[in-house]
Amino acid sequence: MCRFVKAVLKISARTIGLDLVSVQPLGSNNEDELKTIKAEVLSENRNRKIDALIDNKEFEEMEINQHPDFKPGPTGLVYYMDFVYGGTESNII
Repeated sequence: MCRFVKAVLKISARTIGLDLVSVQPLGSNNEDELKTIKAEVLSENRNRKIDALIDNKEFEEMEINQHPDFKPGPTGLVYYMDFVYGGTESNII
C-alpha cells in the first residue's frame, strides 16, 4: 500500500507541476520589456551622472517607474471575507 501511495503522489505532483505556468499581471510589462527599460534607465543614469560631474551640479537619479514605457502593475486592497457556518442567526448573512 505504501508503494502505491508514493506512486500516486509522484504522478499527482508531476501532473500538477506540468499545469503550473508563469502569470504576468495585467497591465504590466513583460520580462523582455523590463530588461530593456532597466538597461535604458541605467544608461540614462550613467549619462546624468557624467553630466552632473562635468557641469558641477547635483545628480538626479531616474527610477524605473519614471521611464515613459514603464507600465505599473495592478494595485489595490485585498478584500477578505470570513464566513461562519452553523452560527446563531445574529452572525449569519
